[in-house]
Amino acid sequence: MIQKLHQNGLCNSDGFPNGITQFIPLPPEKIINYGNQVLRGLVNQAVGCINFYNCDRIQYIVQFSVAKTLARKYDISMKKVFTKFGSSIRVDYLNKNNMERKTQLALYPNFQT
Repeated sequence: MIQKLHQNGLCNSDGFPNGITQFIPLPPEKIINYGNQVLRGLVNQAVGCINFYNCDRIQYIVQFSVAKTLARKYDISMKKVFTKFGSSIRVDYLNKNNMERKTQLALYPNFQT
């Protein structure tokens, strides 16, 4: 699964998270939604597998990749990203109809089998 993340640019071949350069111009809610899409897809694929407990590493890579992308977007440190958006990387925004919306990274509480 780490190889899939590497192919999508979320980490290097060793599994170290990278910022997603192509998403820097996008609004933060789109960056978070992409992280949710990747995270849910890979975790749902692993449900029922014997190595489901390894998904905590996948979650870590996605969480820090999204955080690094936001840090590069706003030109701030990782510490400030987690201070500003919280550990679950939550953002409030206005949709096209000027209605308030909230989105956050869909982090799973634990990966016990």
